[in-house]
This record gives sequence, C-alpha cells and structure tokens, in this order.
Amino acid sequence: MEGLIVLLIYAGIGVIVVVLGILLYLRSVSNRKRYCCPQCGEQVSVELMKARHCNICGAPLRNEMIGE
Repeated sequence: MEGLIVLLIYAGIGVIVVVLGILLYLRSVSNRKRYCCPQCGEQVSVELMKARHCNICGAPLRNEMIGE
C-alpha cells in the first residue's frame, strides 16, 4: 500500500512536468515572429522580441510579418 502511494506521487509529478512542458512549448510557438528584409530578402525569425534590422545587410525590416 505504501509503495502505491509513492508510485502515485511520482506519477503525479511526471504528469505536472509533461503538462508544464507542453504549455511552455505552446507559448513559445505562439510568440514566434518571422520578418522579411525588403532589400536582400533574408527571412528573420525571432521569439519574444521584435526585430528592427536585418542581420545580413542592416536594412530596416518591414513591420509586416510573414504568414499574416
């Protein structure tokens, strides 16, 4: 009986870790943004921030995101 309680505790902790991982993954996917450079055509992907300049040529990026 005591072994079953320990097993349930470990299973509960495992479920919490898996659910937390899924929630954090979904948050990161929803915050991804893709921009396209108007001069060189380079695509810039960022997460949790806004890109203002191209990493390749330094030109200001358009405010429109790709796919929207």
